[in-house]
Amino acid sequence: MSKSVEVGKVSNPQTKSFDVVKECSTNILVHAKLSSLLMVAKQLSLFLTLYQIDRQSWHFCGDMNRPLQGLLEHFIQPNTLKEATSPAKLVKLDVKIKEQHCNQKQIDPGYVSPRL
Repeated sequence: MSKSVEVGKVSNPQTKSFDVVKECSTNILVHAKLSSLLMVAKQLSLFLTLYQIDRQSWHFCGDMNRPLQGLLEHFIQPNTLKEATSPAKLVKLDVKIKEQHCNQKQIDPGYVSPRL
């Protein structure tokens, strides 16, 4: 579509959404980024679907431990996660501490991304 706009086949829609799509289409990592987001969505979708309720759900927090830990395993060093043995400790984990992050070669972008 952006090539059609550039050669004058169609007019530029002058919208923010067109600009976002145009920018993403030139990003060579967009497939890997979207695949990583898909991995996160798939890990959380079962939990979110199972516990869709209209009342307080504090008693389900224990069930959230495994999906949350599964997500953090992709980005946080294993020795840091071993210390978080309960849901309360996992939630209190400060993900802003860079020493706890995996380095670039250890990050697991998800099972779909390596195939791209």
